[in-house]
Amino acid sequence: DTKKEYGTRRFCFIVNRFVNINTLRAILALRNRNLCNVIIDGPVPEYVYGDFYRMTLADNINIKIKTTELIYEDGTTGPDPDLILPASADTSLQSAVIKAARGLLQKAILPASAKHPENTVYIRKPQSDYPTNGVPDAKLRLLGLFNFWNAIQYFSPNKDLIAYNWDKALIQFIPEFLDAKTDSAYFMALMHLTACINDGHSILISKRGGRSPNGVLDGNLPVGADLVDGKVFITAVLDDKTQQAELSKLTEGDELIAINGVPVAKLAEQWRPYIVASNTAGFNREYYYTWLTNGIVGSQATLTVSSSGKIKQVILNRIKRDDYYSLRGKILRNPLLPPYCKIIKGNIGYMRVNRIYTNELDSLANMLKNCKSIILDCRGYPKDYKIGSALAAYIAVKTDTVAINKFPYVTSPNQSKNQVIIDYEIINPNNNQNLKHKKYYLLADEGNQSQSEGNVITLQGVTHGITIGSTTAGANGMAITINLPGQYFSFFSGFGEYYPDNTPNQKLGVKIDVPVAKTLNGILKGDDEILDKALALID
Repeated sequence: DTKKEYGTRRFCFIVNRFVNINTLRAILALRNRNLCNVIIDGPVPEYVYGDFYRMTLADNINIKIKTTELIYEDGTTGPDPDLILPASADTSLQSAVIKAARGLLQKAILPASAKHPENTVYIRKPQSDYPTNGVPDAKLRLLGLFNFWNAIQYFSPNKDLIAYNWDKALIQFIPEFLDAKTDSAYFMALMHLTACINDGHSILISKRGGRSPNGVLDGNLPVGADLVDGKVFITAVLDDKTQQAELSKLTEGDELIAINGVPVAKLAEQWRPYIVASNTAGFNREYYYTWLTNGIVGSQATLTVSSSGKIKQVILNRIKRDDYYSLRGKILRNPLLPPYCKIIKGNIGYMRVNRIYTNELDSLANMLKNCKSIILDCRGYPKDYKIGSALAAYIAVKTDTVAINKFPYVTSPNQSKNQVIIDYEIINPNNNQNLKHKKYYLLADEGNQSQSEGNVITLQGVTHGITIGSTTAGANGMAITINLPGQYFSFFSGFGEYYPDNTPNQKLGVKIDVPVAKTLNGILKGDDEILDKALALID
C-alpha cells in the first residue's frame, strides 16, 4: 500500500539538467501540487520552460522564440522549484545542496487543494481588435499586416494556392500599409491583403459599417446586375422612390456597357485584386452583387446601357448599402417557400437540405420512402450544421469515408518540422431504411460555400448520385478569425477538405457532373434552370 508506506514521509528531490525531461516534469508537477520539495542543482534546463526556436535576424541579431509552454492542471506555468542553487560537484552529505534539502524538510509543506482542478485547459487571451480613433498609426498598421502574414504563413492549409510567393508578400505589402494614412487608403490596403490569399473565407468586415466603414465605398446604385455569357446585364431595377424618374429609363435586360465612362470589363479587372474569392465563380458572386456599383453614399454615377439596340445614359445616386441589400432582397422571382420537403410530379422526392433540421429526418424519410428518385437541393447555407452528416447516415448502406480533412499541426517556426493532422470523415449508416437504395440528384451553385460545400461532398459520398449545377465557391474548412487594427476582422480557411481520392475542395469547388449555365431569359423569368435540368434528367 503506497499510501501507508510513504504517506507520512517527507520528500525533497534534488535534480539537475541531466535528469530525463519527462521525469523532471513529473517531479515539478508534484511540487506544483505541494506534494514535495524540489531543488535544482545548477541552471534550470531550458526544456522545462517549453520548446524554443532560434533564428538570426538582420545585423546578426539572434533571437529565441518560445514555441510551447509547460502548463499545469490549474493553469499555472513554469518550473516553480523551491530553490535553484549554483552547480556543484560536491556530493557529500555536508554539501550545500544537501544542507538546503534538510532545511526544506524541516518546514511544513502546504496542503494540497481539496478540490484540485484536473485537465484544466489553458485559455489564451483573445486577440485585441486594436480600437483606435480614426486610421491606426503606422505601428499598428504594420502590426496588423505582420499578424495576418504570420497566420497565413504558419497556419493556412492552402498557402500553396496563393497566386504569388507568400514568403515575399510581406515585403511587397509594407510600403502599401505605410502609405495607408487615410480611411479609404487603409481600407483598400486591407481589401488587397485579404483578397491576395485567394480564399473565399477571407471576407473583410468593418465593425463600424459591415462590408466597408461609413463614408468609404458604403453605397450602391439601386440596380442589380449579373454576368451572363461574358456580358453584364441589368437584371433588377430596385424600387428606390427617391429617383424613380431616372430608374424608369432602365429596363431589366438592358446591357450595362460602362459606369462613369469606364467599361464594365475594365472595372472588373481593376477590382480583381481586391475581391475575396477562391475561384472565378466566387469572384463573380461577390463582385456583381456588392462591388460593381459601389461608391460613397449620395455620390452620382452615369450608367451607359444598351437597350433594344440603342445606347443611352442614366444618372443615378448611390444609396446606403443596407438599403440596397433590402430592396434587392424584395425581388423574388423564384421564391423559396415551404414545404422544404415534398413529393412533386412523377413521384419524385424533393428536399431542400439547407432548410431542414436533423430532428425532422425520421418523418421526412417516412414521407419519401416510396420515391425511387430524390432531388437533394443543397444550394444555400444550412440552418443546421449537422444536417449533412445526419442525412448521409439515413442514406448510407455501409460505413464509408466521404471526405478527408487536413489540419496544419504547428510546433515550430521551422516549417520543415511541422506536420499535418488527417481526420477522416466517416459516415455510419442509420438504422432507418426509408432513404436507402434510391437514385439521388444533388443541386449546387456558386452560393455553396464552406459547410454548404462540405454537405455536398458528404452526400455525394453516400448517394453516388448525379450532381447538377454550377461551380461552387471553393472555400471550405472552418473559418478562423483574424482581428485587424481599426476595428476590422477577416478570416481564412483553417483546414483543407478533400475528397477520398485527394481532390481538394478549396478553389475547385465540389465536383459537378452536369454543368448548368444561367441564362438572361432564365434570370428575368425566374426560372430555376438547375432544378429544371434535374427534372429533365429524371424523365
